[in-house]
Amino acid sequence: MMQLAKNAQTSAQFIKMNPWADKDDFQLMESITEGNKAAMGEFVARHINRMKSFALRYIGRASDAEDIVQEAFFKMWCKAPQWQARDLPPTNWLYRITYNLCIDDIRKRKLEVAIDDDIDFIDSALPENNLIERKKKELLSMALNKLPERQHTAILLCHYQGQSNRDAAAIMDISVDALESLLSRGRRKLKERLLAVRGMLL
Repeated sequence: MMQLAKNAQTSAQFIKMNPWADKDDFQLMESITEGNKAAMGEFVARHINRMKSFALRYIGRASDAEDIVQEAFFKMWCKAPQWQARDLPPTNWLYRITYNLCIDDIRKRKLEVAIDDDIDFIDSALPENNLIERKKKELLSMALNKLPERQHTAILLCHYQGQSNRDAAAIMDISVDALESLLSRGRRKLKERLLAVRGMLL
């Protein structure tokens, strides 16, 4: 009982120091649309790591992913008054902005994207099991890179970012049926490509 009271006191003190901590994303966004920088700071703190992870899976270079995420938050801040007209939860809107910036960067650079930023090499000092796992990641990255852009995006959102089909569809601005079709075709092609190269692991 005393521990619960202590936890409640600690939580109250934290909220007093940061009055935005107990606000949900919709409440934060309402304040952001009014130009509240403190609300924007809280929103950034909550979601920056998730956005970096998403961008990194597309771009494959940490510094470029960070630049894209910074630009995404800046665009969100500048266009905040337009948010309600888009009829999207705040995080889904942020995903869409980040997704569009990633696609622009890929098209501009014409570089392959990677699923992780550390799978382009294999350390010969690693145990055999780790070498196999790295090789699996490398082959998965290669297979994902060869998928059509929208199939790739659907798989990243649903399987790596944990988005529901409905939210992923909203982020990509397509119907749920279209999203499920992309997932089905993407998974099928991914399976075919991985089966074609499975001998490389033997």
